[in-house]
Amino acid sequence: MEQALEQVQNQDEKARILLELGSSHWAVGQFRKAKSLFERGEQLAAGLRDDVLRGRLSVNLGVIAAYNEGDYESAARYLTQGLTYARSAGDEALLGLALSNLANAYFEQGAWREADRCWEEGLQLMKVQGREDSPEYVRLLHNMGVLAVDRGEFARAAVLLEETLTRTQQIGFAELESTTKTVLGRLAYEQEKYVNAQKLLEEALTRGREVNLPEAVTTALCHLGTLHARQDDPATANAYLDEAAALARSANIAWLLVDIAIRRGEVLLRQGKHEAAHAQFATAVAEAESVNLQELEALARFGLARAANEMGQTDSATHQARLALTILTGMGHFEANNVHRWLQRG
Repeated sequence: MEQALEQVQNQDEKARILLELGSSHWAVGQFRKAKSLFERGEQLAAGLRDDVLRGRLSVNLGVIAAYNEGDYESAARYLTQGLTYARSAGDEALLGLALSNLANAYFEQGAWREADRCWEEGLQLMKVQGREDSPEYVRLLHNMGVLAVDRGEFARAAVLLEETLTRTQQIGFAELESTTKTVLGRLAYEQEKYVNAQKLLEEALTRGREVNLPEAVTTALCHLGTLHARQDDPATANAYLDEAAALARSANIAWLLVDIAIRRGEVLLRQGKHEAAHAQFATAVAEAESVNLQELEALARFGLARAANEMGQTDSATHQARLALTILTGMGHFEANNVHRWLQRG
């Protein structure tokens, strides 16, 4: 097909062939070749009036940029184009695909308000389509619930996550059931409901192990560690975090290793081991910054600020806290309020 492509004169037909060829290469993991073909197709389609074709090419390029290249800025640009074409064509399937992936691209850039708007629109679209029992609908509910927790909208988060949990159990979505219980456990301990948090996190851990989901198990272990740290039980906290770190290393889940380093730093800080905590947070900052994990970078910087302050390094502490505040405020993260109050006390 690729050899015959050069003989095709019709631009519309050639763009469609490039879309089909790119999709074939992408399906077998050849994303660079797929990207090249989609880019050629996009250039040809720019002069056409087929918004569905243009939209599919733009969305495909956005998905490759996001998930194969980690370039969420370019992904958002392509997906915004795809969204515009999908609206113009009135293609609901393409619209839903563009919205969900654009939301993910925004989320990864820390543009949480924009992500939430896309997820909300996607949710309403699926309601109109009668897809409320689909895994995609439940995933959107879950994502919005997680975001609501991060933004400190605890009442809204509870509604979204409880509905998510009910629907995951109805459709047998085991992976999301475990993860949702972990987030509900976090929501409980953020409100100092420690008994309920313990129950939910243990259930999440059990479910994750039953269906062999390393990331879900590791995440539940991390939150159990934090739960016990907040109850001034460092030995149990560290036991959970040690198990989480071993599992994250064996499963090669890099972002969780950064997350665990931050949680270890918090345990050390509570124990008054300020220099050790400072070292943990400094490592977490460097690792988070190197792979653009903005939320974790900000949380690590705030930990670094508090450790530095306890060590008498007040200028460094203020600098780190202000960097953390800038990132967290931009995201709309509820922890920004805590950083602001901490700076005001200083």
